[in-house]
Amino acid sequence: MTEIITKDAEQQLTTESKDIVGQANSLSIKTEAENVKATAILKAIKTMRTKVEETFGPSVKAAKAAYDEAKDLRDQFLNPLKTCEADLRSKIGGFVTAENARREALQAKADAKFEKAAEKAEATGKPLTAAPQFIPSVKATAAASFSTTWYAEVTDIVALCKAIVEGKADPGAVMPNMVLLNGLAKAHKAEKEILPGVVAKKKTVTRV
Repeated sequence: MTEIITKDAEQQLTTESKDIVGQANSLSIKTEAENVKATAILKAIKTMRTKVEETFGPSVKAAKAAYDEAKDLRDQFLNPLKTCEADLRSKIGGFVTAENARREALQAKADAKFEKAAEKAEATGKPLTAAPQFIPSVKATAAASFSTTWYAEVTDIVALCKAIVEGKADPGAVMPNMVLLNGLAKAHKAEKEILPGVVAKKKTVTRV
């Protein structure tokens, strides 16, 4: 692997970074003086980050350019294969689902027919010679196997939310839209309820 920086430069960055991180982690801000010190450390962190970016930035940029070029070339060949594979899997799955449903219906008819024959044989006292019909499902092949997977599809979000309110569904069944809610909080700019069950809050963000 090509050497990105010299060992001496790496050692210096390591020492300086550990020193700053150590100061920051050991600091407990309980007084104004400690807050001033924390601000100074924050500035030192920003300066150190700039130094690290300037040291490794060119190598990272060059590596990313090479990665992007290789990835784009790979995807030119890979994406069409992925697309047709997904389409083919969908077609196979659709056929298997429909065919097995058809066979299950035939089996249900065969079962009903055999049940009637068994009842008739029992009523007449004649022995039942016909065996129940068995219709197998679509078999797996050397290249593909089949399994049933269940998934949920929300058809009425209002009905789902109503069920949660009525205690018929777990609240975890839905997730809040935080992008929308944060936008409403910024618009109101006040610590108050902005929607039922939603309160706007504020926090102080430190910038250097």
